[in-house]
Amino acid sequence: MSDSTMGELKATIKQMKRNRAWGPDDVPIESYTWLDEEALETILTLLNNWWRNIRFPMEKMKANIASIYKKGNPKSQENYRPISRLSSIYNI
Repeated sequence: MSDSTMGELKATIKQMKRNRAWGPDDVPIESYTWLDEEALETILTLLNNWWRNIRFPMEKMKANIASIYKKGNPKSQENYRPISRLSSIYNI
């Protein structure tokens, strides 16, 4: 298993969808686009260490669950679908 590269990290951040609801970390994905090279290097090292050691922090795996109304009777639970809002670093 090889480490991720800076190019892969930048490409991943670039393709992430913007203007989304924040996850439990309250960090919008846009904030990663504002980071300089040194900060991105720190993020890359952190992610590679987590990947290499197969130890992702439990607090980063938490999600906020929201119910989105689909159609039909709004009083019926089956007319809603759950979505998980994950932390930005988890999405990366």
